[in-house]
Amino acid sequence: MITAIIQARMRSSRLPGKILAPVMGKPILYYVYERVRLCNEIENIVVATSELPEDDQVLEFCNKNGMLCYRGSESDVLTRYLEAALFVHNITERIPDPIFRITADCPLVDPHFLSTLLNFYRKEHLDYSGLGESFPDGFNAEIFSFDVLKKTALFAKKPSEREHVTPFIKSHPELFYFKYLELENTPSEFGFSQLKKLNHLLLSLDEPYDFEVISSILTHFYKSNPGFSMNDVLQFILKNNCPQPRIDHRGSAVGYLKSLDQEEKV
Repeated sequence: MITAIIQARMRSSRLPGKILAPVMGKPILYYVYERVRLCNEIENIVVATSELPEDDQVLEFCNKNGMLCYRGSESDVLTRYLEAALFVHNITERIPDPIFRITADCPLVDPHFLSTLLNFYRKEHLDYSGLGESFPDGFNAEIFSFDVLKKTALFAKKPSEREHVTPFIKSHPELFYFKYLELENTPSEFGFSQLKKLNHLLLSLDEPYDFEVISSILTHFYKSNPGFSMNDVLQFILKNNCPQPRIDHRGSAVGYLKSLDQEEKV
């Protein structure tokens, strides 16, 4: 049963409460969930939040809107993922496999690319895959099997591996077979060859200015076309129709690099 787990929490050092920040009367988490739901192959979606008191709001929002929600460790997100998968298994009596990993700070996640990533994962018979470095930050998605999640939860020891869920997989090619989906591997009808140089754009929600950018994009597209694509977004940006995104050539690795730096200081 193809399952998406969306990790979400209110705590953020740069933008607290960002996942429930409203755009057109709906919180960011709503858009993440609905965009993931537009991927027809995904059969089940669960929001995985923490047990911290501030995340009571996340549970309340999910319950109010008919979304499955699981609460687990704040810092050991890997265990939270495994427990969320087991939670889905207990409810549905079906094994969640494969599992998409989505983060709630990516409301622009592209449902078309979730389908493309799933097809790539299956065609290549992979243990793990994700969107590669040719994609701009903010469209991030990963996919792995239930068995890989269990093995990773068993053997990953470093705090950074527990917090960021998949680094152990990517650092052990002798244990896991993985490849990344890059723009050049995607179907030609998406027409992204001219957009490859835009992978330095930051389109995830990390800072107050990012909210201004993402709010502008959602407001422009969502009501008339909730399934708008990454191509739509990038063309919109290229035409200077919205505040220009921040730039960082490290992309989505920023948080992981920060965790590694903290480990080295211990």
